[in-house]
Amino acid sequence: MTRFLLLAFFILSFTSMLGESVTVDEFAHLPAGYSYLKTGEFHLYNRNPPLMKMLAATPLLMQDVAFSKTPNFEKQDHWMFGYDFMYANQAIYKKLFASGRMVIILIGLLGGYLVFLWAKDLYGYAAGCLALFLYSLCPNILAHSHLVTMDLGLSVFMLAAIYFFYRFIKQGTWVSAAIAGVFLGIAQLTKFTALVLYPVIMIYFLIFCLKKNKLGNSLGKMVLILALSVLVLNAGYLSDGSFTPVKDFQFESKLMQGISQRLPQGLPLPLPFDYIRGFDLQNNDTEGTFFQFLMGESSVKGWWHYYLIAFLFKVPLAFIVLLLLLAILRIKRKLPPLCGGEKLILLGVLAYFLTMSFVTKLNAGIRYVLPILPLLYVFSSRIILVKLKPVFKFSMLSIIALVYAAESLYVYPHYLSFFNLLAGGPKNGYNYLIDSNIDWGQDLPLLKKYMVKNRIDTIDLAYFGRVDPRVYGINYRVLEPQARGVNAAVSINYYQGYPYFILKGSKLDLCPPDYYSYLRKYPIKERIGYSILIVEIPEQ
Repeated sequence: MTRFLLLAFFILSFTSMLGESVTVDEFAHLPAGYSYLKTGEFHLYNRNPPLMKMLAATPLLMQDVAFSKTPNFEKQDHWMFGYDFMYANQAIYKKLFASGRMVIILIGLLGGYLVFLWAKDLYGYAAGCLALFLYSLCPNILAHSHLVTMDLGLSVFMLAAIYFFYRFIKQGTWVSAAIAGVFLGIAQLTKFTALVLYPVIMIYFLIFCLKKNKLGNSLGKMVLILALSVLVLNAGYLSDGSFTPVKDFQFESKLMQGISQRLPQGLPLPLPFDYIRGFDLQNNDTEGTFFQFLMGESSVKGWWHYYLIAFLFKVPLAFIVLLLLLAILRIKRKLPPLCGGEKLILLGVLAYFLTMSFVTKLNAGIRYVLPILPLLYVFSSRIILVKLKPVFKFSMLSIIALVYAAESLYVYPHYLSFFNLLAGGPKNGYNYLIDSNIDWGQDLPLLKKYMVKNRIDTIDLAYFGRVDPRVYGINYRVLEPQARGVNAAVSINYYQGYPYFILKGSKLDLCPPDYYSYLRKYPIKERIGYSILIVEIPEQ
């Protein structure tokens, strides 16, 4: 069963990948990763740690890739370097990204296997299969399982870090501590939000050890876990710039400026220069203002409840019902009390979700809370332990599984645009959430097919994305507000007023807020996937 589910995950991810164009963040991530491998320097796009970018770019080392330190590389402009990379490798550009995406799929398979292992450890083989089933058909996991971005990697390696810490708590050996430390460090190399793991494991460690009177026996092993995680983090950057003193940084974020003022200026920081610099730049970005959209309203400050709403609209209804059933059945004592491993899972889920809801102001998609889903799939498989008559238990689980599978397969292969029935499905989802929830620039191949089918040589296009549509064989004019008597193609994000850069020939222009919102008064003629609309603009 596990092999069948992992194969299903691979097939769904791989075939979805084939029909999607290079998405917004991928555009810069893969070239940056390749630059790390070629130069050993990590300053380009250091707003994320380098591991996922480097892993995805590894297959490119075996291909004939044009690469040089362009002026944009030297200026550390990752977006413009992405354009340099695209135009220099235009003939093989799609092939390069297919290679990088395959690596992400393999990491996704690892995540599925870890979900199975942990659920099996907690509840038995059947629960492991159920957790893997939920993971393998999860629309949000499948949406990011083949993209060269950080989100799937963070989800898998954060799951691994918590799982192997759980194994350490159970076994208490030096070897299990060493493994936990290595995976904690690997998680730090995927995304800065993995820092939340430190308070999670420290809080759980103190509660567990104080309760079991094992603090003295385990303290040395806990120090090993923390020390190894820092060593792995440094190794991921080749220790480049480690132990740079505080005074040599020019911090831009209020957070890091405040911290640095409280530290001795000569203090050497035991972390790589680009890790600290990237963390500072990322915080500086999130302290700024962004166009954000929720349920028809826009904001530059965001909403604390954004990710709660995103969860309710972007997660299959069958899984939401399963979570509610778990709560009801526990209240009715049809399920056993929580064990230590389950409490660790819920602590991780709660800490991460609250961090994203209240610490960051960036509301850009459910992908920002993607790491909680694998943890929830492990936890929810405890439904296997329910004390009900076998026929009722089998019927309940069968109905949930069938509905869950139907919800997932209905939207295939457009998993980025998945919305459940609470939002009216993917056709109506853009009225509630936009950005990477539905439109990340993924549907250019489908637009090309539409043009071929309808014998359209050149189309008026407002495309939300970084990649040049001509890479996908699309002849286009950038849609101008004065255009009349045309069937225009417009990305959902622009349709809903999102401001972003738009490519005009080889020049980038800033598309201001609501620049294309006038299109909402015209009829929608057709949908390309779920991220591009064909809007009929009359002569007058």
